[in-house]
Amino acid sequence: MLVYILRLKLNLIISLLSKVRRKLKAKFLVLLSGYDFKMVGKNFKLNVKPYSAKNNTSSKWGSMRVGDNCWIEAVYNYGDEKFEPYLYIGDRICLSDNVHISCVSCLILENDILIGSKVYIGDHSHGSYKVCSPEIEPPANKPLGDIAPIKIGNCCWIGDNAVILAGSEICDGCVIAANSVVKDLKVDKPCLIGGVPAKVIKVF
Repeated sequence: MLVYILRLKLNLIISLLSKVRRKLKAKFLVLLSGYDFKMVGKNFKLNVKPYSAKNNTSSKWGSMRVGDNCWIEAVYNYGDEKFEPYLYIGDRICLSDNVHISCVSCLILENDILIGSKVYIGDHSHGSYKVCSPEIEPPANKPLGDIAPIKIGNCCWIGDNAVILAGSEICDGCVIAANSVVKDLKVDKPCLIGGVPAKVIKVF
């Protein structure tokens, strides 16, 4: 019984230390980048120019909680290409583990969005693929293509393993089901979105 109690106390201490570490890391990132992180998990990659009140055209963020192994990037150069990405992230955004957000054009996440694990949100693709094209080359060597803005409205919930691609405009209050692939979908009413390719399943 005593061993069990000691284990419980040890687990509680480890949990508290982990929470403190995440908060301290968030504060360090706030000082380093200028963005408002509330909590940050391990192995977080941030490839975005530091925020400056004098020059805030490239990115603007509210408060955010970030899980483990997340990657947020604004792509300014790829090969010989140059981009001017605008990445807007609103207040009270929660990212679960293994979320990748990538922007070369315009990517807007409004307020109070909950993003599940293993979610990808990107406004571009590695090249344009045409059936009639005779050329076959490595995807990493292709110029970025299929570029179009993404906007996700307030109070949306994005399920695990969802993929949100270029041209998606999702209004306030929507739910994107797990394992969905959303592309070029424009939704103007709160609804449930799901499938591959994703479509409106139910209007709330």
